[in-house]
Parts: sequence; structure tokens; C-alpha cells
Amino acid sequence: MGHNTTSTSHLETSDIIRVSEDFYRKAEHAIPRISRQFVVFLAEGEFSDLFSRFAQDGICRILPKHDDLYERLGWDRFLTQHRQGLDGDLHCLTLKSGLKRQFQLTHSDDKLFLMDEILAWLSENKLPDADYSNALVMLLEEMLENSLYAAPRDGQDKPYYSKGESRELKENEKIGIDVTLDEGVLGLMVTDNWGTLSPATFLKHLEHAMQEGIVAGVGGGGLYMMWRMSDYLQIRIHPHHKTQITVLWDLNKPFSMNPNTGFQCLYHSEQEEVMG
Repeated sequence: MGHNTTSTSHLETSDIIRVSEDFYRKAEHAIPRISRQFVVFLAEGEFSDLFSRFAQDGICRILPKHDDLYERLGWDRFLTQHRQGLDGDLHCLTLKSGLKRQFQLTHSDDKLFLMDEILAWLSENKLPDADYSNALVMLLEEMLENSLYAAPRDGQDKPYYSKGESRELKENEKIGIDVTLDEGVLGLMVTDNWGTLSPATFLKHLEHAMQEGIVAGVGGGGLYMMWRMSDYLQIRIHPHHKTQITVLWDLNKPFSMNPNTGFQCLYHSEQEEVMG
């Protein structure tokens, strides 16, 4: 484990510990329990067979080393995501000159209207492939379902609301939607102020869906879809304050259900969650 020794100049962020796939597959010992915010696994190829180990070791930052999306946007944007930015994650990851739309959800009944607004905006700006706009709408539906029904939980981790019930957001509750289209990259971000997800839960859901498929009534299928149907997935959690989910699509290549999508799940707290 340590700094990657390849000649690529984009892996110079000094506070990151890079774990190469070759090292990780050969290692017979567990990864030391250091702060998971600073550990990045650099995948050489398909890595879905490692999910059980990722969950055990608490590795929740996985970046495919040979993906053109990272080269184009700049590796530092991805490697420094553990550091807090003033802008939302989507705007830190993408270029500043692109097209942007922002929406605020105030009622569960707003969902379909906002989806139509976003589709119309993408059509006006000539999004080149309908597969991407369809994927965006599907993932937006999942993100909003999470923010409306799965995320609002009490101190015993019981949901406040039944899935699908019509409800108005409370005065101090916020759900924001950001969409960007810029230089061949489509981006979507949904932010709520619950912060009830954890990296351990996220990894376990992905591992379960990889092994068992998406099962009706079993939580986590939406997170799995976000991973498989995007070209990059990022989740930032401030416990009990904020969850921000961001996905990117590389419009320079055909849409695919990619089993090698990179993801980063960042958890900010004074006492980092013990995972395993």
C-alpha cells in the first residue's frame, strides 16, 4: 500500500493513500484501520468480486484508473473530494462554464412536474442520446424516493413516512436538485438534510445486490441502480445534517450498465464511523 509508482502525474495528492488492485488482491492481511476518507482503491479492471472485502475493510473510495472521464475532468477533482468545498459536489466535479438548472422540492407531488421540466430542458439543449435522459429520470426518481421516504428516520432508525404517501416538506426540511450539462458530461445531484445513510450500509447494499440481485421489499436496490446506471457515483454524508448524492455520465461513449463504475462514499463526523 502506498503511492502508486506509475508515471501518471494526476495521482500526486499528498494526503491520499492509494491502494493498487494488484497489492490488494495479493495482500493476506487486513487493511489497517486508518481513516477511510484518505484511502482510494485504484481499479485496473472489473472489481465487483471484491465487494465483500471492501465492506470488511471499509474501503469506500473506488476509482477506475483507466477511465477517460477522470482524465478529462482532472484527477485532482476526484482525489480531493474528502476535502470540503463551498460549492455542491456536482459543481466541484464538473467544469464551471456549463449549463445548469436548480430546483427545490416542496411537496412529494412536485416530483413528476420537476422530472418533466428537466427532460424538457435536456431536450432544448440537445442531449445527444435518449438513453442518458431516461437514466437520469430513473435515478432522480430513486434519489427523491430516498430523500422523501427512506432518509427521514427517528432515533431508533424507524422511517417517519410510508413509501409513496403524499406529503408536504416540513419548514426545516430541504430537498434540492441540481442538473448540469457541460463538455460531454451530464451531471445530477440531489441533496437532503437527513444524513441517515452510512458507508457501511452503502457497501452492504451493493454487495447484497451484486450477489442476490434487486429484490422487491429489500432496501438498497436504488443505490445499486445508481452505481450501475451511471459513470460515477458519489455520496457525501454529514450525519443527521445532510446527504448529497451525485452521479455523472460520460456522453462521449455509448450508455451502458457499467459494472466498473467508480464511486466514493464520504462520511464526515468528529468520530469516524467504525465499519465492518
